[in-house]
Amino acid sequence: MELEGVLLSGFNELEEIDKNAVNRVLGEYMKKMKRHHDFKQLHIHIKKNIKGKVELFEIKANLQARKVLSSSVEGYNPYKTLAEVLENLMKELEHEHTRNIRASPREL
Repeated sequence: MELEGVLLSGFNELEEIDKNAVNRVLGEYMKKMKRHHDFKQLHIHIKKNIKGKVELFEIKANLQARKVLSSSVEGYNPYKTLAEVLENLMKELEHEHTRNIRASPREL
């Protein structure tokens, strides 16, 4: 899945079924983000670790907007972990947007 402004790394480690689910989650969040916020690039890196007999996914994301916003989460389910990372970024974007509105003088 090609999304404009999105750079994915480490996703080759995922199984095909996980890649499809991750693409769906990413596509939905990208629609939400682009609808409400302006940003230049989103870089997402996934790393699969083995803890004992269990796979643990570490997902890090950097979003380049007016400033760089970052989020990092570890979890056992790659798409839920990705959703949590993207939700964190959306909250940060909203916070920055609100902060910028309050900081800029109102035009009469």
